[in-house]
Amino acid sequence: MSDDGALKSAVSRYGWRAVALPALAVVIIVALVISLQSGSGSDAAGSETSGSDAQAAGGSADTSSPAASSSAAGSSSPNASSSAKSSSKSSKKSGSSGASGSSSSAASPAADSAAPSPDYVEAGDGTLAVVPGTSENLGAGGPLTQFDVQIEGGLGVDGEQFASYVEEILADERGWTAGGQRSFQRTSDGSAAMHILLVSPQHVEGYCPGYGTEGYTSCRYGDNVVINLARWSVGVPDYEGHLWEYRQYVINHEVGHYLGYGHVNCPGPGQKAPVMLQQTLRLEGCVRNPYPYPNSPADDPNAPG
Repeated sequence: MSDDGALKSAVSRYGWRAVALPALAVVIIVALVISLQSGSGSDAAGSETSGSDAQAAGGSADTSSPAASSSAAGSSSPNASSSAKSSSKSSKKSGSSGASGSSSSAASPAADSAAPSPDYVEAGDGTLAVVPGTSENLGAGGPLTQFDVQIEGGLGVDGEQFASYVEEILADERGWTAGGQRSFQRTSDGSAAMHILLVSPQHVEGYCPGYGTEGYTSCRYGDNVVINLARWSVGVPDYEGHLWEYRQYVINHEVGHYLGYGHVNCPGPGQKAPVMLQQTLRLEGCVRNPYPYPNSPADDPNAPG
């Protein structure tokens, strides 16, 4: 019997079931194959997603915009991130481990006395007073910049001690006076061109309007170098255990803005951070460094090596 004859005989004997049952079997087989392929594909996609999550959780450089740091006059300031905002309070008690490999600072009385003071005043009385006193020329040549030191009232801070710290930092040969390119002198007779202010966290923004400091960062506005008492008192996580170095950094960074330097990025992983990197917020893979010329006056402040 031919194939056609066999088919006709089956249809005549079994009716529609002769065609439907084989077709149904084919549909079931196809469905099983598709189901197996989809399951395999889902496993692969899940593995890729897990890998992405792990990479994000591993913590590459923070690309979000943290709380605003200081910037040169006229430049825009970054927005605040939740991590930077919360650090102001959390760093009073403890911080995450700081980067290693920073340049070492010479021992000094200021360094010996730089212990974190978590009980700082959140809001002073809003008035400023110039700390009396003068200094010799800090540096060995170049243009002279006279400055005064002013302290907000109600902070409970020794103004003369703060002023002596500022003098020591600005006189350091790794600072802006390196190679005799400029010098500084503290004065209190009203002739100062630059004013270095120590201000409570809640009042910093008032001296740097529009910068979005949110009580966390320091800033520079016009002739005013505004140091946040909170950061001066406890530092930041990346400088944990190195408060004196952080104090050197924040003075040099904000004075750098006064001198016309803007923010820069980390030049490469493992390199010393430029002093104009926003080290208060992140190191971007660099190691902490508080000075513009940590190795010699020949350094490039934007990539000190």
